[in-house]
Amino acid sequence: MKTDYAKQITDLTRTAFAADCDCGINPTKAEIIEECIRETEALFMSGSHHCAEAVVSVIRKHFSPETPEVVVRLVSGLGGGCCSGCICGALSAATIAFGMVLPDDKESVERLTRSMHTWFKETYGAACCRVLQDKQHDGCRVSPGAVAGKLAELLLALGIVR
Repeated sequence: MKTDYAKQITDLTRTAFAADCDCGINPTKAEIIEECIRETEALFMSGSHHCAEAVVSVIRKHFSPETPEVVVRLVSGLGGGCCSGCICGALSAATIAFGMVLPDDKESVERLTRSMHTWFKETYGAACCRVLQDKQHDGCRVSPGAVAGKLAELLLALGIVR
């Protein structure tokens, strides 16, 4: 049941994300965004990565391949709302991913983090993991793929390409 529900959420999020996506994005950038969505969801759904690990892993691959893979392990404590139900792990991972891709541009990292947080709260209604949990369907209503897709969109809009 959890897998079916997660797929349903992913499909709905992808549709909403595509409608929200900047119309000026060319097909190549749109393909990168779609790859980030698909790859993040695949890692998350496989059970090999929790939400934060999946987001950072895929963004590292596409936007900062020179960053050591150990960075993915550094976010292992962020899943499940920092293991305590607080701020969403995927959202926390987004901030880390911005810093990973733009290590020398604190101003852009802060601006992108604010944009991501605003988008996240508009999309999901909250940033707290406990609030985002769906007890009826045994899981979280956040799509880590959508978070990675939004990350990719924001980075591509800055001119960051792989």
